[in-house]
Amino acid sequence: MSNISLDPYKGPWEKKNAIHLLNRALLGYRIDEVNESSKLGLDKTLDKLLETLPLPSPPVHYTYDQDPNAPIGTSWVMHKAPIPAPAGLNFNRRRSLRAWQMGLFNEEGMNIREKMVLFWHDHLPISAETNARYQFQYINTLRTHALGNFRDLIVDITVSPAMLRYLNGGENDKDAPNENYSRELLELFTVGRGLEQGNGDYTNYTEDDVLELARALTGWRVTNEDGLLPYGRFVARLHDEGQKSLSARLGNQVINNAGEEEYKNVVDAIFKSDEVARFISRKLYIWFLDSDISSEIESQIIKPMANIIIEDNYEIKGALRALLASQHFNDVSKHGCMISSPLDFMFKVMNTLDIELDLDFDAKYFFWDKLYEASIALDMVMFDLPSVAGWQAYYQSPQYYNYWINSYTLIARQDYLTALESGVSISGEKYGLDYFRIISKVENPSNPNTLIQEMIDQIFTVPISENQFAHLKRGLLGDDDDSTWTTLYNDYVNNPDNTSLKRSVEEKLFVFFWRFMRMPEFQLM
Repeated sequence: MSNISLDPYKGPWEKKNAIHLLNRALLGYRIDEVNESSKLGLDKTLDKLLETLPLPSPPVHYTYDQDPNAPIGTSWVMHKAPIPAPAGLNFNRRRSLRAWQMGLFNEEGMNIREKMVLFWHDHLPISAETNARYQFQYINTLRTHALGNFRDLIVDITVSPAMLRYLNGGENDKDAPNENYSRELLELFTVGRGLEQGNGDYTNYTEDDVLELARALTGWRVTNEDGLLPYGRFVARLHDEGQKSLSARLGNQVINNAGEEEYKNVVDAIFKSDEVARFISRKLYIWFLDSDISSEIESQIIKPMANIIIEDNYEIKGALRALLASQHFNDVSKHGCMISSPLDFMFKVMNTLDIELDLDFDAKYFFWDKLYEASIALDMVMFDLPSVAGWQAYYQSPQYYNYWINSYTLIARQDYLTALESGVSISGEKYGLDYFRIISKVENPSNPNTLIQEMIDQIFTVPISENQFAHLKRGLLGDDDDSTWTTLYNDYVNNPDNTSLKRSVEEKLFVFFWRFMRMPEFQLM
C-alpha cells in the first residue's frame, strides 16, 4: 500500500514516531512527553494533543507600576488607556503581551494549540500594530478558534481592530471602497487566486469580485479603542447599501444589503467554494509536514483533507487529526525533512533540553521577554510579520523552509545557543542549560556510548554517520578512553558536593553539547 494516503498509520509506535509527531505538533517537545506518548500510542497521543483547553489567564504588568487601572500582577487587557496616558503605558503593555506569548510557547504542555496559534498568525498576519489591546484581541481571537471553525475565525478576524487597521478595512467606505482586505481575503486567506485565465480573471475569483466584496465590507471603523472587544465599530452611513454581484467564479451569487451583518454574508459567499477547503488543507500540509505538494499529494492527501473539512462544516480538527494519524505523515522519509523555524529552534533548546525556570512571575516575564528579543535576530517576530503573505518559509517556492537559514540568521542561532550556555542573569542568578539535568533523562550516563546515542535518539530526527558520532565522542572524552569517563562520572555521582569533580564533568559535557547543538541535524525537525 502506498504511504501517500490518509489511511491511518498501523505500524509500530516507537519513540522515533512519537518524536516526529511531537516535533511537528509542539514548540519543543519535552523528553517526558516523548516517553508518555510512547506509552499512550498514536490515538491517545492525538486525543491529548487535540484536546480543547480553556483560554489562559491574560497577560499582566510585571514591572510597570504607572497603570492606574492595572497594578503590577494584574491584567490590563480590559482597560483602555486613560487620557492622558502615563508615559510608557502602551509600550509596557506590549512588552507584557509579547513576554506572555513566549511564556505560553514555553509552557504549552502536550497540546497543539500554541502551534496552531502560530499557524493562524502566519496565515492571517498583522504587522506594525502599536496598540497592545488590539494585539491582544487579535491573538486571543486566533487562540479561541485555534482548533475550531475556519469560517468563524475568518468572520471574527475580518472586523477585528488589528486587521481593520492593518489592511485598511477601517478606511473602507461607500464613496471610496478600499480593496486591500477583500483582495487578501480572497487571494491569501480563503480561496487563493488559482491560475490566471485572462485579464483580471483567475480560476477562483475575478478582479470584479474583489471590488464587489470591498463594497460589501464598507462601513467599519476603529475609533479610540471603542468597540475593542471583540470588534471594530460599524458606521451605517459609510456602508454601501447597493446590491453586490459576484462572478461565475464565485457562483454568480448576489449579496444584498445587510448593514452591520453583511460582512458575515461575505464570508458565507466565499465559503460556498470548495476551493477554500483545498486551500487551507495545502497550508496545513506545508506547515506540519512538507513543502513538496506533488500531483499525487494533491489527489491523495489534500483533496481528502478538504473533503473532511467540508463534511465537518469547516471545523479544522478532523482533517488535522487525519493528517497527523496518517501513514503518509508517519512515513520515515518525512522525519527531519524540515528546517526548524526560529521559534521551533528556540523552544527545542528551552523545552527539549529542559531549561528550568524556578522563578517568580515577574522574573519569568523578564526571561520570556529576553526570548522575544532573541527572536528578532532570528527573523521570526510575533506581531510583526514581514508581509501580508506571512513568513516566506511557508509560501515561497522553491526554497520554503530554507529561508530560515542564511549567513545572518545562522550566526544568530549560534549566539542564542551561546547565551543559554553561559546563562541569562536574573536577580543575581543565571538560568540556562543545565547539562546534568539534561543527561538525567539518559538511562546510563556513565557509559559514554549510551549517553551519546540516547542524546542522538532523543533530539535528532535523522541518523548520523560514524564520523559524526566519533566527533561527538571526542568532544566528551577528549583523548581519554571510555573507562576514564565512567570513573569520573561515577566519582561525581558518589560525591556530588565535590566542586572539583563537578567542574571536571561539566567541562566535558560543555564541549560535547557545544558540538552536539551545532551539528546540522540539530536544525532539523
